[in-house]
Amino acid sequence: MSRARKLVLAAVGVVLIAGAAVVAYQYDVQKQQQADAAAAMLSLGIAEFNEERYSTALETLSGIQRGTEHDWRVAYYTGVTQIRLKDFEAAAAALEEARLLNAYDEDIPFALGVTYFKLGNLALAKSYFHSVLEINPDHAEARGLMGSMASLERMQPGSSTEETGPTEPPVAGEDPGN
Repeated sequence: MSRARKLVLAAVGVVLIAGAAVVAYQYDVQKQQQADAAAAMLSLGIAEFNEERYSTALETLSGIQRGTEHDWRVAYYTGVTQIRLKDFEAAAAALEEARLLNAYDEDIPFALGVTYFKLGNLALAKSYFHSVLEINPDHAEARGLMGSMASLERMQPGSSTEETGPTEPPVAGEDPGN
């Protein structure tokens, strides 16, 4: 092989390697930009949730591209926003996704417990409140709601709830004193 041909092949190889490096760099930059945009939108959605602008928060949260490091918080805030909007079935789906992504945050099973209570599934609600207590045995709200549900389970069919009345759990993120 001639020297000129070897030089041409070497130059082509260098160009291909440089091109691959540029593509990889651009990919990394694009991923970082997407992660930054997702973080900014998540912060905005949380702020809107805290300002009780639930429809706006839900719209912001639904615009966040999946696949970022913030996925569990997107699903969690989507779920608790849907609780506030009284769309309990959608809340359950979002919160179940959050639970799959983060099994260690006590707020997620608490919100699931509230959601399933609102959907009328006391057994599932009770199991989620129990999960909260496994994560944090000192969680007063979950402990109180477990007691309330135990009382509801003990009620005989046909007995009056006017005297004791079922205790409504607070909506996720709500101060239980209010």
